[in-house]
Amino acid sequence: MGKNMIDRDTPLAKHFGRRTLRIFAVALGALVFLALLAALFQLFGRYEYVVEARGIVWRIDRLTKESCPVINSVVRCGPLSPSKSTSLSPSISTSLSTGRQSRTHK
Repeated sequence: MGKNMIDRDTPLAKHFGRRTLRIFAVALGALVFLALLAALFQLFGRYEYVVEARGIVWRIDRLTKESCPVINSVVRCGPLSPSKSTSLSPSISTSLSTGRQSRTHK
């Protein structure tokens, strides 16, 4: 019975401090968990890779739906010249593979 009296007689500030620390720990744990999930999605789930019939690999972003060719293990995203497009049509694969040759002939 003496032990219960000691527990009841603890100062309110000490009890409040423990509770605040517990809430902080739970909130920090939740933030770390969400950051871990976001990092795993970014590493393993964000991009889809599609191989075209002619052997060209395209990286498709699942969030923005942007498609970019992968040439020599380098993703070529960004502004394209007017003669190129980001659609996955056979004519694009031809223009991408012969694009450098046509520039040298000009």
